[in-house]
Amino acid sequence: MKKNKIIGLTLFSLLFLTFANYAIAAPPSYVGVQAGQQYTWVPSFNFANINATAISLVGEENWTAAYAMLEELFENETGMDFSLIGGTGLRMTIHNVTDELIDSGIRYSGVWFNMDIATSPNNWTRVVNATDSSSPMLRIINPADINETTFMYTFMNPTFMPIGIDFGFIAEGLTNYTNSSPYTAGNFTFAKNGNGIAVTIKGDYLEMALNESGSPFNITELADIVATVRWNNYGVLDYASIAYGGLVLASASLATDLGIPGVTIPLVIGVSICTLIALVAVIKKKNKIII
Repeated sequence: MKKNKIIGLTLFSLLFLTFANYAIAAPPSYVGVQAGQQYTWVPSFNFANINATAISLVGEENWTAAYAMLEELFENETGMDFSLIGGTGLRMTIHNVTDELIDSGIRYSGVWFNMDIATSPNNWTRVVNATDSSSPMLRIINPADINETTFMYTFMNPTFMPIGIDFGFIAEGLTNYTNSSPYTAGNFTFAKNGNGIAVTIKGDYLEMALNESGSPFNITELADIVATVRWNNYGVLDYASIAYGGLVLASASLATDLGIPGVTIPLVIGVSICTLIALVAVIKKKNKIII
């Protein structure tokens, strides 16, 4: 009889501990990621639009020469085949997600992850280990605690957002933030775009920044750059694109990989037209190309 009681108490304790683990240590409802899930971001570039845009800005002859030098520079610096750039990527595997914690009055869930990068298709290298950090590597904040002073915390790792976040409020906060500086006031616009944000950088501002950088290119009219970012219902990055003058230069969408747990998400590794122009300008100076 005594033996049966001991067995009964043991079973009850195991059941209680199991229930407590799920009831107490489970991530809060505003966190959409779980331990064991894997997410991969892979770049996608529209080279036809990139070429058309660059040619319209700097001319076909200069862009052809600069592109060849850019390709050589890229391969020498990275050791990667430029033609395989579409096979590169960034992958994060969720290692642990905490229950709700609090710091300075802000409630959040802490996340640890492993990170791998690919320099060619299916060639992954571990660059971050979850066990290397004793503190959470990122924080997913309770949407109820996001206000005028804390909204920027949501962009500490933009790959994951809290479920239920008000992107209209985030767009308003970003607008007020950029308008507070005389250098950026009126040059950026932010708007809610579904479950995400659309950001427009004014062409006039880009032109001024380019001229002040000392670029040798005589570009007097630049179109707006529009970046669009959206997250899915689980707070995971779902779609991103960068467009110049109405032409999408890079974009990516959510994809499901049935071979791994969780979700695979392509992400634009954004190359804005300003970056392209800056790279071409550096190469042009080095090689004394005349426009």
